[in-house]
Amino acid sequence: MSESEFENYVAIISKLLQLQRSEEELIAEELQDHLQLRVRDLECDGMTKPEAVRKALEEFGDAAVMAKNFQAVLKLKKKRWMMRFATFSVLGTFFLAVLAMAIWPEDARFGAPSQAVATQETDGEAGIADDPGTEASFESNLLSETTKRNMATEAKLEETVAIKFVD
Repeated sequence: MSESEFENYVAIISKLLQLQRSEEELIAEELQDHLQLRVRDLECDGMTKPEAVRKALEEFGDAAVMAKNFQAVLKLKKKRWMMRFATFSVLGTFFLAVLAMAIWPEDARFGAPSQAVATQETDGEAGIADDPGTEASFESNLLSETTKRNMATEAKLEETVAIKFVD
């Protein structure tokens, strides 16, 4: 066996991998380096060059099996990249949600709760003292509008309501 057999072996693996030309060349160079190193080691052990080449190729195995092993490694690498991408996407979405909650205005409300509080306050049943001299009035001035609305909503929800059904 000769150097051309090295080249044939590497060429077969390169064609079976079905990669871009630059990737094929890198893998081919790496394989050829490993094969040549193994041949040198075998020659140092006392084998002739043809025997060393044959033995090195036998140790490396069938070109199709070698190409299949490379494909398996490449698929695993691709799966890892996809899993990392998915993980970072989920984490990014989570952190964006947390950031949005952190910078969301405190007094921003939607629809019914603010309307219900407005109705309660006009009815005078908000549950907060309106007399400016009382202690509850002083405490209510320190509270934010959102807290006041929440307290009024809770007070209204605790009230018992009687309902009569007419046939």
